[in-house]
Amino acid sequence: MVRFFHEIELGDEIDPIETTITTDQVKFFQSTWGQGSALLTGSGFTIEEDKPSRFTSDEVAISEGLDGAVVPGIMHMGFVARLVTDWIPTAKIIHLDVIWRQFVPHNKVLTIGGIVTDMKEEDGKGICEDDNDAACLSGQCTRYFHQ
Repeated sequence: MVRFFHEIELGDEIDPIETTITTDQVKFFQSTWGQGSALLTGSGFTIEEDKPSRFTSDEVAISEGLDGAVVPGIMHMGFVARLVTDWIPTAKIIHLDVIWRQFVPHNKVLTIGGIVTDMKEEDGKGICEDDNDAACLSGQCTRYFHQ
């Protein structure tokens, strides 16, 4: 459903998305940043790491005081952006700012939702701000806010 600025009200809930970010997805994402490589084969991708990190290895993450490997922040921000564009497909994200309250673990069902907290018009364009909340349905919970 396409929504328009005049149809949105303060307090409107943003339809949540549910996703699981897997270790293989994180490794593939890391390969796009030059930290390993992802090779397309006849049966899918083969992912090779240059050096394990807190993002790809439970062992390294635990040695750094974490509970296990975590999703890179910039990767997680992509899912926050998806929340907005799934809700309003014609939306243009002008600014995305995320404050993490906890780390986002791999391989957990993650529900990301939000609520409209401010609305204004600038230069003839409607601008909405929202607070988003992410929660793991099993295991450690994650909470962050986006403006």
